[in-house]
Amino acid sequence: MLNRQKIVDGLRRFNDKEYSGFESWPESAQDSASRFTNVIMDYATDIIPVSTTITVAGQTLYSMLTIMSSEMEFSLALGQFCIQLGLGMAPAFTAVPPVWTGIEFAPLKALGLGGGSAEQCAQMFATIIDTKFRTGTATNNSSGATVIWS
Repeated sequence: MLNRQKIVDGLRRFNDKEYSGFESWPESAQDSASRFTNVIMDYATDIIPVSTTITVAGQTLYSMLTIMSSEMEFSLALGQFCIQLGLGMAPAFTAVPPVWTGIEFAPLKALGLGGGSAEQCAQMFATIIDTKFRTGTATNNSSGATVIWS
């Protein structure tokens, strides 16, 4: 089952020096992309229906994050992660992944630029991702029943 708190805690480990579980700041853009990918993969590992392509999804996300230069590309990277995740729900399910538009993170940007704390930003970031993931659906190919990603 998806657990929003995994995102909050994972982000704070490398973005919030006030957090008791803080480890260290990322040393490079690649390190940041790797840590972020690990946070999202950890979050998605428990998705229902189960996906067998979490590793491929993570590789796709990491690759896209290392070359991105805009918020739109960030949303596209998460969208590609979700597409790969959805493909791994087959053959039992046909997934319809969440649609990422590129504007999901505008409130987060405003919060961060407005002086929001690292904890507030992690909380909002997690809410945005968790809410979006839960718009994904999967239809059971035997029964026809559709479930929301959870």
